[in-house]
Amino acid sequence: MGTRVLFCTAAGERYGLGHLKRCLSIINEAGVTFEPSIYIVKGSARDVWENQTLTQGYRYVRTVEEAERPEIILCDMRNSRGRQMRKFAKAGTVVSLDDLGAAKKYAHILLHTLPTLEGTSSNLSGSDFLVLESKLKRLRPLSFSEKRGVLVSFGGSDPDNLTGFIVPMLNFMGIQPTVIRGPLFSHRSEELKGEILENPKNLHELINRAQVLITSFGITMFEAFFLGTPVILFNRSSYHYRLAQKVPAMNLGYKGSLGDEQLKNILGSLLEDEQSLRESAQRAVSTIDGRGTERVISLMNQGSHALRKDCLFGHSRAIALKRNEEYTLFRCRRCGDFFLYEIQPLRRIYDDSSYFLSEYKKQYGRTYPEDRENIDRIGVRRIKIIEGILEKPGRMLDVGCALGFFVHLAASRGWEALGIEVSPYACEWGKKILTLDITQASFLDVQIEAESFDAVCFFFVAEHFKNVEDLIEKTHRILKKGGVVAFALPNRSGISYRLRRQKYLETHPRDHYFDTNPKNLTRILKRYGFRKRNIYITGIHPNRFFEAFGIRSTPRFLQRVYSICANIFHLGDTFEYYGTKT
Repeated sequence: MGTRVLFCTAAGERYGLGHLKRCLSIINEAGVTFEPSIYIVKGSARDVWENQTLTQGYRYVRTVEEAERPEIILCDMRNSRGRQMRKFAKAGTVVSLDDLGAAKKYAHILLHTLPTLEGTSSNLSGSDFLVLESKLKRLRPLSFSEKRGVLVSFGGSDPDNLTGFIVPMLNFMGIQPTVIRGPLFSHRSEELKGEILENPKNLHELINRAQVLITSFGITMFEAFFLGTPVILFNRSSYHYRLAQKVPAMNLGYKGSLGDEQLKNILGSLLEDEQSLRESAQRAVSTIDGRGTERVISLMNQGSHALRKDCLFGHSRAIALKRNEEYTLFRCRRCGDFFLYEIQPLRRIYDDSSYFLSEYKKQYGRTYPEDRENIDRIGVRRIKIIEGILEKPGRMLDVGCALGFFVHLAASRGWEALGIEVSPYACEWGKKILTLDITQASFLDVQIEAESFDAVCFFFVAEHFKNVEDLIEKTHRILKKGGVVAFALPNRSGISYRLRRQKYLETHPRDHYFDTNPKNLTRILKRYGFRKRNIYITGIHPNRFFEAFGIRSTPRFLQRVYSICANIFHLGDTFEYYGTKT
């Protein structure tokens, strides 16, 4: 069984067939790895359904629901709409191609394979992801000296009848080109002189054999680039004309931009300049390696395996705040929490000692072992809070225990303390230097007996779990009734985010998969059977608040006032939660 994929696209009428053909190319190359369905969201679905060459062998649906729970939804519509994209994002992982609509912010993965003018951010971009048909890639590109004649093709429908504008000019010059009428072409062509072909099945061979292709900015242009055929562009609008200036093709402008005589003269001079045509084709062919479809399919498969696709509450109302090739950082519009949707798997950053030595020192000015006095001071405060909830020391598990300082501290106070840590370096250090009982593994991979611990602690650890819901469920299972769970987490409602949002996003850790606040964590833990006992606001830095307003030096009494306010209004950059299993 392949991955269930719904292709949502635009076709017919003013949309032409480029978007749909791109979807069909992906389907054809993916083969049995996908179980595809096609949904014509915009345009004329009837025009498509009446054309056997576009429907034979493909499954079309009329609604998202009819697609039967797709795992991936690929959107290829150019201008998406908010309500549609929210619905798609709720149904599955959304991969959007060349989307310039306002609703692109809902897509999990945004790819720009074509040049844009808007400067919009995407996860990945460039011709490396350009989708070409597999039949095209099997052709041997002919050399310039082997090519003959002029080919005119303005897409599947040519809504502005650019064919009827250009061909008479060629005829006036004594040129009778090969003219392509696409499957949805509806304009008259009786007066055009040349070889008129109705939706030929060998279009790519015709492009390969032509010495010049006259077309508009779009997929056909890139197909010619791949085959080494020189391209002269005549575009529908000034927008497409400006896009065309970003590619290595000769550009005639757009309909209405020049007078007929001026346009004839420019077109004639371009056709006569074989050297320029040859050089243009050489520049263009180097921009495309033909593996774009393969890369898009690989990306779609990766996206279907991402574990974190929504906020902790499953609201499905998230918008993208930050995109790069490794992940998309989202904010839920309902609860305000962040979550990180992972595209590329995170490299194993905890495997060597640098995480606790050089990397730690960059952030805190000293290595983790050198910072032990400060870490122990915080640990004493934390263990006293836990001991204040429980009547006596019992059995404690510290998840993500690092070098084991808190485990050692708890043991010295009468606890039977154990640790779990993924880092080989940290685990070995704790065992060797402090002779502690530490298991090297991920918490979710360790078999632990039910109701076997009196306290389980996650101090700046839970945010590193993609599937934190599983962590919470397991913690509830292994805790005794009335046992304590302790979390220390970054506070996405802290002053750093409120006053310096751009910097907060720029420096957001790659390995933090969710960001929440005390209120929302309390709500989510209550769902899983925990009752809040205490919330402590930490990470209170008065200097960060005052420096944001240009105040470098502040009196101590103002710092104290701010600290009181930060506690009341939860403005610290971190917080701690202590609760009990009900």
